[in-house]
Amino acid sequence: MLTIKINQIEDHLNDSQSIKYDILFHKRQVRKYMLEIQQVIEDYVSGWNSSKPEDRLLLMKKVLAENCLYLDSHLAEPVDNLETHCQLIESFKEKFPDISLQLSSPPDSHHSHFKLPWKMVKKNGEVLIKGQFFGEVNQQNQITKLVGFIDKN
Repeated sequence: MLTIKINQIEDHLNDSQSIKYDILFHKRQVRKYMLEIQQVIEDYVSGWNSSKPEDRLLLMKKVLAENCLYLDSHLAEPVDNLETHCQLIESFKEKFPDISLQLSSPPDSHHSHFKLPWKMVKKNGEVLIKGQFFGEVNQQNQITKLVGFIDKN
């Protein structure tokens, strides 16, 4: 009887160790994934802010899926490909060359989705407008959908 109890306790301890290992492994995977998404977002912002269209295109090809969907309330039609997405940014940059896109706070992500608080900032540091992007990434860590919202306050 005592032997059976000891065996049950040993089995329980082994199971507990296995569960702890699984939790640690999962936490490491989540951290790694979040760092990968963070890099995608940083590259997107860098591409957006690039003063050279050819540099922007290189970064955007890295972080945007070819058929990336972009939506925001200022667009009459959704943007549904990488080329048009880059043209939209280029058009904005031509009209407002002194404005940059910056992160308002660190992005948040889980299960291939992310939330990106952003602000448009003039060269003198004045914040012009704030908002958020909500997005999705594919298994290649490319953005497949980006939906923009402007903060009302």
